[in-house]
Amino acid sequence: MDLSLPDSYVVDEVTRLLEEQVEANIEEARHWTRELRKIDPGLSVVFGREKADDPWVSPGRWMIQKEVPGQEPLLIPWENADGSYRPLSSAVLAFMQEADMWNSRNRRERQERQQRLREAQQRQKAREAEQREDEIALAVRAGRRIRGDSGMKVRTDLKDRKKILAEKKVKREKI
Repeated sequence: MDLSLPDSYVVDEVTRLLEEQVEANIEEARHWTRELRKIDPGLSVVFGREKADDPWVSPGRWMIQKEVPGQEPLLIPWENADGSYRPLSSAVLAFMQEADMWNSRNRRERQERQQRLREAQQRQKAREAEQREDEIALAVRAGRRIRGDSGMKVRTDLKDRKKILAEKKVKREKI
Protein backbone atom coordinates (compact mmCIF):
# COMPACT_ATOMS: atom_id res chain seq x y z
CA MET A 1 0.00 0.00 0.00
CA ASP A 2 1.47 3.34 -1.07
CA LEU A 3 1.60 6.23 1.32
CA SER A 4 0.35 9.48 -0.09
CA LEU A 5 1.55 12.76 1.39
CA PRO A 6 0.12 16.17 0.66
CA ASP A 7 2.19 18.19 -1.84
CA SER A 8 2.52 21.08 0.60
CA TYR A 9 4.16 18.76 3.18
CA VAL A 10 6.65 17.42 0.61
CA VAL A 11 7.52 20.95 -0.55
CA ASP A 12 7.98 22.12 3.05
CA GLU A 13 10.19 19.15 3.92
CA VAL A 14 12.38 19.53 0.83
CA THR A 15 12.71 23.27 1.50
CA ARG A 16 13.68 22.58 5.12
CA LEU A 17 16.35 20.04 4.06
CA LEU A 18 17.77 22.44 1.47
CA GLU A 19 17.91 25.27 4.01
CA GLU A 20 19.77 23.00 6.46
CA GLN A 21 22.26 22.10 3.73
CA VAL A 22 22.76 25.75 2.75
CA GLU A 23 23.27 26.74 6.41
CA ALA A 24 25.84 23.95 6.86
CA ASN A 25 27.67 25.05 3.70
CA ILE A 26 27.64 28.72 4.78
CA GLU A 27 29.04 27.82 8.19
CA GLU A 28 31.75 25.69 6.57
CA ALA A 29 32.66 28.55 4.23
CA ARG A 30 32.87 30.93 7.21
CA HIS A 31 35.18 28.49 9.00
CA TRP A 32 37.54 28.18 6.03
CA THR A 33 37.43 31.95 5.45
CA ARG A 34 38.58 32.49 9.05
CA GLU A 35 41.40 29.99 8.53
CA LEU A 36 42.44 31.57 5.21
CA ARG A 37 42.48 35.04 6.75
CA LYS A 38 45.14 33.79 9.18
CA ILE A 39 47.36 33.34 6.10
CA ASP A 40 46.29 36.52 4.30
CA PRO A 41 43.60 39.00 5.45
CA GLY A 42 42.44 39.47 1.84
CA LEU A 43 41.44 35.81 1.33
CA SER A 44 37.92 34.42 1.59
CA VAL A 45 35.81 31.52 0.34
CA VAL A 46 32.88 32.28 -1.98
CA PHE A 47 30.43 30.17 -3.96
CA GLY A 48 29.92 30.75 -7.69
CA ARG A 49 26.37 31.67 -8.60
CA GLU A 50 24.76 29.65 -11.36
CA LYS A 51 24.02 32.77 -13.44
CA ALA A 52 27.22 34.74 -13.03
CA ASP A 53 28.20 37.47 -15.49
CA ASP A 54 31.91 37.19 -14.73
CA PRO A 55 33.70 34.70 -17.03
CA TRP A 56 36.15 33.87 -14.22
CA VAL A 57 33.38 32.54 -11.99
CA SER A 58 32.92 28.77 -11.91
CA PRO A 59 29.17 28.30 -11.44
CA GLY A 60 28.24 25.90 -8.66
CA ARG A 61 31.83 25.65 -7.38
CA TRP A 62 33.68 26.99 -4.37
CA MET A 63 36.27 29.64 -5.15
CA ILE A 64 39.04 31.30 -3.20
CA GLN A 65 38.73 35.06 -3.50
CA LYS A 66 41.73 37.35 -3.06
CA GLU A 67 40.89 41.01 -2.49
CA VAL A 68 43.47 43.29 -4.08
CA PRO A 69 43.10 46.99 -3.26
CA GLY A 70 42.28 49.05 -6.35
CA GLN A 71 41.63 45.97 -8.54
CA GLU A 72 38.93 43.45 -9.23
CA PRO A 73 39.04 40.50 -6.80
CA LEU A 74 41.08 37.52 -7.98
CA LEU A 75 39.04 34.30 -8.10
CA ILE A 76 40.71 30.89 -7.91
CA PRO A 77 38.29 28.02 -8.66
CA TRP A 78 38.39 25.24 -6.09
CA GLU A 79 37.62 22.20 -8.25
CA ASN A 80 39.15 18.90 -9.26
CA ALA A 81 41.54 18.68 -12.22
CA ASP A 82 38.69 17.47 -14.45
CA GLY A 83 36.55 20.48 -13.45
CA SER A 84 34.21 18.55 -11.18
CA TYR A 85 32.95 19.75 -7.79
CA ARG A 86 35.48 19.68 -4.96
CA PRO A 87 34.28 20.14 -1.38
CA LEU A 88 36.09 22.46 0.99
CA SER A 89 38.72 20.85 3.19
CA SER A 90 42.07 21.54 4.81
CA ALA A 91 43.58 21.14 1.33
CA VAL A 92 42.48 24.76 0.73
CA LEU A 93 44.93 25.89 3.42
CA ALA A 94 47.73 23.70 2.11
CA PHE A 95 47.16 25.04 -1.42
CA MET A 96 47.27 28.66 -0.32
CA GLN A 97 50.29 28.15 1.94
CA GLU A 98 52.15 26.54 -0.97
CA ALA A 99 51.19 29.46 -3.20
CA ASP A 100 52.38 32.02 -0.61
CA MET A 101 55.15 33.89 -2.45
CA TRP A 102 56.20 35.85 0.67
CA ASN A 103 57.22 32.69 2.50
CA SER A 104 60.98 32.19 2.08
CA ARG A 105 60.70 28.38 2.30
CA ASN A 106 58.12 28.35 -0.52
CA ARG A 107 60.29 30.64 -2.66
CA ARG A 108 63.32 28.40 -2.09
CA GLU A 109 61.33 25.24 -2.93
CA ARG A 110 59.92 26.91 -6.05
CA GLN A 111 63.43 27.95 -7.16
CA GLU A 112 64.72 24.41 -6.56
CA ARG A 113 61.84 22.97 -8.62
CA GLN A 114 62.56 25.43 -11.42
CA GLN A 115 66.28 24.54 -11.30
CA ARG A 116 65.49 20.81 -11.46
CA LEU A 117 63.14 21.48 -14.38
CA ARG A 118 65.82 23.45 -16.26
CA GLU A 119 68.36 20.66 -15.65
CA ALA A 120 65.88 18.03 -16.87
CA GLN A 121 65.24 20.10 -20.01
CA GLN A 122 69.00 20.36 -20.67
CA ARG A 123 69.39 16.59 -20.22
CA GLN A 124 66.48 16.04 -22.63
CA LYS A 125 68.08 18.31 -25.25
CA ALA A 126 71.43 16.50 -24.88
CA ARG A 127 69.67 13.12 -25.21
CA GLU A 128 67.82 14.27 -28.34
CA ALA A 129 71.07 15.57 -29.87
CA GLU A 130 72.76 12.24 -29.15
CA GLN A 131 69.85 10.36 -30.70
CA ARG A 132 70.06 12.54 -33.83
CA GLU A 133 73.80 11.82 -34.08
CA ASP A 134 73.13 8.09 -33.74
CA GLU A 135 70.46 8.21 -36.45
CA ILE A 136 72.81 10.09 -38.79
CA ALA A 137 75.58 7.58 -38.14
CA LEU A 138 73.19 4.69 -38.87
CA ALA A 139 72.05 6.36 -42.09
CA VAL A 140 75.66 6.90 -43.22
CA ARG A 141 76.55 3.27 -42.47
CA ALA A 142 73.46 2.09 -44.35
CA GLY A 143 74.39 4.33 -47.27
CA ARG A 144 77.84 2.79 -47.46
CA ARG A 145 76.35 -0.68 -47.80
CA ILE A 146 74.23 0.10 -50.85
CA ARG A 147 75.40 -0.06 -54.44
CA GLY A 148 75.03 2.78 -56.85
CA ASP A 149 76.15 6.22 -57.89
CA SER A 150 75.30 7.82 -54.55
CA GLY A 151 78.87 8.85 -53.91
CA MET A 152 79.09 6.39 -51.08
CA LYS A 153 81.52 3.54 -50.93
CA VAL A 154 80.58 0.87 -53.47
CA ARG A 155 80.80 -2.71 -52.32
CA THR A 156 82.72 -4.98 -54.64
CA ASP A 157 81.98 -8.27 -52.98
CA LEU A 158 78.52 -8.52 -54.58
CA LYS A 159 77.92 -10.62 -57.68
CA ASP A 160 78.00 -8.86 -61.01
CA ARG A 161 74.51 -8.14 -62.41
CA LYS A 162 75.35 -9.59 -65.85
CA LYS A 163 76.57 -12.78 -64.27
CA ILE A 164 73.37 -13.14 -62.21
CA LEU A 165 71.16 -12.59 -65.29
CA ALA A 166 73.17 -15.16 -67.23
CA GLU A 167 72.72 -17.73 -64.45
CA LYS A 168 68.94 -17.12 -64.41
CA LYS A 169 68.80 -17.53 -68.18
CA VAL A 170 70.64 -20.88 -67.94
CA LYS A 171 68.24 -22.11 -65.28
CA ARG A 172 65.22 -21.17 -67.45
CA GLU A 173 66.64 -23.02 -70.42
CA LYS A 174 67.05 -26.21 -68.38
CA ILE A 175 63.41 -26.21 -67.48
